[in-house]
Amino acid sequence: MKTQHKRSCLIKSVTIYRWILLLFFLNVTANAQPKADPQDQVARTFIAAVFNGDYKQAWDLFDPEAQKATPLEQFSQVAKKIDSVAKGLGFGQEIMEFMRGFRTYQTGQTIWVYTYKFKADVSKGMMPSAMIDIAFKDKQTTLVYGIIPKFPALSQSRPTSNYISTYSGKEITLENEQKWQIEGKAVNVNELALVLDNTNALFAIKVWDEEAKGITQQRAKEKAIPIVKYAIANGYLPKAEQGASQAKRKLSEGIGVAFIQPGTQGGYRIIIAPAEYK
Repeated sequence: MKTQHKRSCLIKSVTIYRWILLLFFLNVTANAQPKADPQDQVARTFIAAVFNGDYKQAWDLFDPEAQKATPLEQFSQVAKKIDSVAKGLGFGQEIMEFMRGFRTYQTGQTIWVYTYKFKADVSKGMMPSAMIDIAFKDKQTTLVYGIIPKFPALSQSRPTSNYISTYSGKEITLENEQKWQIEGKAVNVNELALVLDNTNALFAIKVWDEEAKGITQQRAKEKAIPIVKYAIANGYLPKAEQGASQAKRKLSEGIGVAFIQPGTQGGYRIIIAPAEYK
C-alpha cells in the first residue's frame, strides 16, 4: 500500500527553478496574457480556494484519480503549507498566468500544465521567484490532476510518481552568450547550462528568438534539432557530461532548448530526445 502511494502521489513540494526538466512545450509570454479558457478558470479557482483556506473546495476540483491518491486530509495538510509559504512571500494573492503547455514522458503519458506567477513578483530573471503549476490530464478535462508549488521556501523532494517528475533547484552555467551559425542562419545563444535535480542533470541550450512568442510545437522542434546537433558536433556534450559528473548527477539523455522572446520572460521550451538528434 505504501509503495502504491509513493507511485501515485501527485503533489510534490519543490524549489524555485529556472528551467523545467521535462518535455515542456509552452507558448506564453509574461507581457501578454492568453485568452481565458475553462481550464484556466478552474486552475484559478483551485488556487484561490487554497489561498482562502477552503481546502475542501479545492479538493473537489481534483480528478478522481488524484482524489484517490491524495485524500482530503492529506491534501489539506499540504495545501495549508502552500498557503502559509505563499503568504510569507509577501506577494499577496493576485496571480497571473506565466505559461502553459504539454509535458510528455518516456511512458507516453502527456499532461497539460498551467504555470502561474504572483502579479506582485517583479523578479528580473528569466523566471519569476515563485510559481504554481496546475496540471490537467489533457486539454479537454476541467478536473485538476495535480499541483506543484515552486517556492524558494519549500524544500525539493525526490520524484516518486509518473506524473510531474522533477524540477531543478540549481543551475550550473557551462557557457555564456555566444553566436552560432547554423544552416546559414545566426543563432543567438543566451547560455549553455546544466539544470540539476536530486539525481539528474539536463543539458539546456537557451537562445534568444524573435519567433518564440508565437512559435508552434512543430516549429520549435524543427528549430531545436539543428541547434542540438550543432552543440553535439562542436563538443559541448562532453563538457555537459563532465559538469554532470562533477555535480554527481546522471546526465539526462534528452537535451533541452529554450526559445526566449527578447524583452520578455516568456518563450517556448522543448526537450529533444536522443532518437531525434542522433
